[in-house]
Amino acid sequence: MKNSVLVELANLRTMTSDDLRKLWKDLYKTESPRANKQYLTKRIAYRIQEVAYGGNTTEIETRLSAKVDEYFGKGGKSKRAYKKAITGSVLVRIYHGIEHQVAVLDDGYHYQGCKYRSLSAIAKKITGMAWSGNAFFGLNKKLETIHE
Repeated sequence: MKNSVLVELANLRTMTSDDLRKLWKDLYKTESPRANKQYLTKRIAYRIQEVAYGGNTTEIETRLSAKVDEYFGKGGKSKRAYKKAITGSVLVRIYHGIEHQVAVLDDGYHYQGCKYRSLSAIAKKITGMAWSGNAFFGLNKKLETIHE
């Protein structure tokens, strides 16, 4: 990173909310939203880097769209968007006061040192009853639309 960008980013921590709102107006050419200091700081930090290094290029947008399609199907709204967790994520469920963590693998799930092919098998192991694994771990809840 350029030194001037690093300095600008470091200075954000010491700025008051009023200072951040003024900087927002300079960077975005609009009034700042009525948001807390943390929100403003994060968005301004992004904007400073975007101005210094450029925003998303067509190549980046294309790659991001391809990843969205890969994970969520075309258009970002397929059933897969809430039926399959993303590889590498960890699902957490507290059941009867005990926290259960499941790692999502490419070809299954990892729970308590064992590999499982389905979340339903893990839910049954935890509860002793047949459960929809997606329902047990909250994956049946629809995700908010990615494309706004």
